[in-house]
Amino acid sequence: MKVLAINGSPHYPHGSCSSMINNMFREFKNQGVETEHLALYEKKIKICDGCGKCNKEGTCHIDDDVKEIQGKMIDADGIVLASPLYCGHITGVFKNFLDRSLSMGQNPCLKGKYAASLCAYGGVANPDIATDFLLNFVLGMGAYPVGKVIATTEALIVNDDDKAKTRRLALEMIEVFDERKAFDIEKYSFDSEFSKGLQSFIENGCYFLSKDFGYREVIRREEAEGVSL
Repeated sequence: MKVLAINGSPHYPHGSCSSMINNMFREFKNQGVETEHLALYEKKIKICDGCGKCNKEGTCHIDDDVKEIQGKMIDADGIVLASPLYCGHITGVFKNFLDRSLSMGQNPCLKGKYAASLCAYGGVANPDIATDFLLNFVLGMGAYPVGKVIATTEALIVNDDDKAKTRRLALEMIEVFDERKAFDIEKYSFDSEFSKGLQSFIENGCYFLSKDFGYREVIRREEAEGVSL
C-alpha cells in the first residue's frame, strides 16, 4: 500500500497539518505502508484561467506542477488531503489545485483509491466545511471516503486526543484497503447533489467554458435584451 498526503499549509514542514500527517505516517510505517508527504506551497501551481480546455481535452493546458501531483494521486492507493482553515475554508493554494483538477472527475480516475481529509483550525468558523469539501471533491472522482479528523489547535500545537484520532484514521485506511472495500460511485453520483452537479458541469461545461464562446455570446444576449453594458 502507498499513501500520498497532500498538505495545503504554508507552514510545512512544521505546523498543525504536518503534525497530523506525521502522526498518521508513523502508524502507516509501523504497518509497512509506503508514504509520501507533498507540500503544495513548494509546488508551482498557477491559477485556473477558465478556458474550459480541461473539459474538452481531458487535461489542463497550463504547464506547471499540477499534472505531476495528479499523477501521484493516481499512482497512490490512499490519499490524505490536509488544510488549515483560512477565512472559513481551505487555503488558496489548495483551492487553486482543485480548480485545476476538474478534468480528473471525467473518468472518474480515482476509483479504487481510499481518501481521508484533515483540518487544523483555531476555533473560529466551521471546519467541517473544509474537510467535507476536500472529501467531496475526491468522492466525485471515485475515491472511497474513509473519514476525516479536525484538530482544534493552540499556537499550532495538536493535542494528544487529536493525534490519537489521526492514528486511528490511518489504521482505518489500512483496514479498508486490506478488505478492498468497494465504493459504489454510481450510487453516490445518483444520491449526491455535489457529485451530480460536478458531473453535469464536466459533461456540459465544454459548451460554454471557452474563451471563443465565452462572453461574446453573453454580450450578444444582453444587447438583444436591451441590457446596457
